[in-house]
This record gives sequence, structure tokens and C-alpha cells, in this order.
Amino acid sequence: MEQFFVNEKNQQSDRQSKLLDLEEKLSAATNDADQSEMKLKNCNKVLDQLREGVNTLFNKIGCDAASIGDLLGSNQGISNNNIMLYLGIVEQKTNDLLRLLQYLQHKVHI
Repeated sequence: MEQFFVNEKNQQSDRQSKLLDLEEKLSAATNDADQSEMKLKNCNKVLDQLREGVNTLFNKIGCDAASIGDLLGSNQGISNNNIMLYLGIVEQKTNDLLRLLQYLQHKVHI
């Protein structure tokens, strides 16, 4: 009978040890999830700012929104999926503007 109580006490001690171990793992996993969520929020914030900046630049330099609408099939605005297309159009327009500037500067000096 005494052996039974000793075994029961050992088993209970093992269960508590395993429970503490699981609680520590749960706490660590929860902390990791919280940190990942904060990183995701920060990334989304930066991407929102980037999309807003690209949109502002796109409009200020006079890029044609209709051309991208034709390319995408809709004019849904800048998203994570199409931001590179907008940046490509901004690059093309910037190159055109730089060429125009160079031409005009050359024309003035003649």
C-alpha cells in the first residue's frame, strides 16, 4: 500500500513537471506570436506609407492612371500586388522628364 502512495506521488510530481514545462512552452509561443503580430503591424504601416508615397509621386509627375487601369483590367489603386507596375510607370515618366529637361537645357545654351 505504501508503494502505491509513493508511485502516485511520483506520478503526480511528473505530471506537475510536465505541466510546468507545457506552460513555459505556451508562454514562449504566445510571446513569439505577439512579437510576430507587432512586426506584421509595423510592416503593414510601412507598406501603407509606401503606397501613399508612390500614389502621390505617381499623380504629381503626371502619370496616366488610365494606362495602368487598362493593363490591370481595373483601376483599383495601388496595392501590394501592383505597386511594382506603378513604380515602373513612375520610372518611365521620370526618365521622360529628365530627357525633356536635358533637351530644354541644351536648347537654351544653343
